[in-house]
Amino acid sequence: MCGYLTFATFRCRSLTRPCRLPGPAARLTKHEVVKRWTAEIAASDGFVFVTPEYNYGPAAVLKNAIDWVYPEWNRKAAAFVSYGSAMGARSVQQLRGTMIEIQIAPVRSSVHIPVATLWAHSQGGDVDKGLAELEKQANVMIDDLLWWTAALKPARAGQCRFPSLSRRRCEFWEQMPTRCWWSRLSHCGTTLDPTRPRSSLSSMMRSEKNNEGSMETNKQVVLKVLKGAFIERDPTVVDRYFSPDYVQHNPVIPNGPRAIANLIPTLTTLSYEIGMVVAEGDLVMVHGRYVGWGPKPLVAVDIFKVKNGKVVEHWDVMQEEVPASATASGNPMFTPA
Repeated sequence: MCGYLTFATFRCRSLTRPCRLPGPAARLTKHEVVKRWTAEIAASDGFVFVTPEYNYGPAAVLKNAIDWVYPEWNRKAAAFVSYGSAMGARSVQQLRGTMIEIQIAPVRSSVHIPVATLWAHSQGGDVDKGLAELEKQANVMIDDLLWWTAALKPARAGQCRFPSLSRRRCEFWEQMPTRCWWSRLSHCGTTLDPTRPRSSLSSMMRSEKNNEGSMETNKQVVLKVLKGAFIERDPTVVDRYFSPDYVQHNPVIPNGPRAIANLIPTLTTLSYEIGMVVAEGDLVMVHGRYVGWGPKPLVAVDIFKVKNGKVVEHWDVMQEEVPASATASGNPMFTPA
């Protein structure tokens, strides 16, 4: 069974005074909103957090609501859908750390809604194509979430977890008067082979390490593309790092790698600076500054999709730079790496 919770339902936009302390002290509260919110979390086995990105992080009201609850989150699974600046990827990165602290298992797959789709929605335009492009990734995310939810639910109920490395025995999540041995699996409530959990754990650790390595490799591919095209003006980067089926979403550049190869020699007056670089799955986002592309300097976020060491798709969002002396905050729009 699936449910949909909004903060409006609980009327808890952001309380002006603390009504629940984090950790074990949280149970001392008698606040009605917190009691209802906690009950919903306790009754759930998994979560999909839908979050915008504000100032490189999730919305304050979401973080506030998460912090009201602690034990009811524990040993469950969560996935993320995000939108906003850099498609909300940085808010998801922050939330992953929060999930680990409250003992939630965050799945690797996530959905990041492009700015173009949000803009079309805000203007009453057609968003079907943009949402259709997210369907495959959304299905992967939901499949991952359901797998983890199904795996963690019996574990929370007191069934056997991974065997210890010293003995092949089952250790229960909760305090139990006795321990059961693998030779008596019928009493453990599990049919797992005794060697499977350790093998599965090793596999997950290897997979996570490989994922981190893959994202770092994707970053390096994108940096070589940007440096080669916009700084060194080397057209050979196209043959080395662009897919033959390269898809372009910039409105003035055609699809295909040849369009990039033909563009590079014309950028004789262009200068480019690289700022922050963020990778999430097969996406790499680069904050950059272009001078000479238009009449004024442009600050941009370039988003690349990388598959098997090749750039297969590109989006960008560009804005004319406003000097720090003229911004409301006094902060610059771009900071070089």
